[in-house]
Amino acid sequence: MKNYLISAPEVVELMGVSESMAYRIIKKCNEELAKKGYITSEVKPQRLIYWKEWQ
Repeated sequence: MKNYLISAPEVVELMGVSESMAYRIIKKCNEELAKKGYITSEVKPQRLIYWKEWQ
């Protein structure tokens, strides 16, 4: 099964940022998802939204 959520350690690895910055990025992604009516996980946003917003 594919994992559709992205974790802070993955954000650190992909973007080369600190862990605290990774959590801030995840928080921002989750806020954007919530505005669009999505149900979010507190620590793992959907991978697709991460790619659209941060790549």
